[in-house]
Amino acid sequence: MITVIGKIKLPVDQIDGAREALVKTVKATRAEEGCIEYNFAEDLTEPGVIRISEVWDDKERLSSHFQSAHMVEFMAVAATLDISEREVTMYEVSGSAPL
Repeated sequence: MITVIGKIKLPVDQIDGAREALVKTVKATRAEEGCIEYNFAEDLTEPGVIRISEVWDDKERLSSHFQSAHMVEFMAVAATLDISEREVTMYEVSGSAPL
């Protein structure tokens, strides 16, 4: 299992404009085979920060995700935003259990 955790930061005045692209990407990605979780969330204490969390069956499904039409479209939109920070890390997870 693969988990992706990260964040992007953009000017607060661009959040509303980015929201449509973010929602479209989330909906399309959640329908992909191998996607267990896929989320973007606005940070409650850091204006302009969008938190990213993803869970995938395996690396191959994640790699396929990056080649999907909706991700190509999203990356084109993201290139027009003034993203000032991007920190995203992939983790290989050997198991999970409820807390």
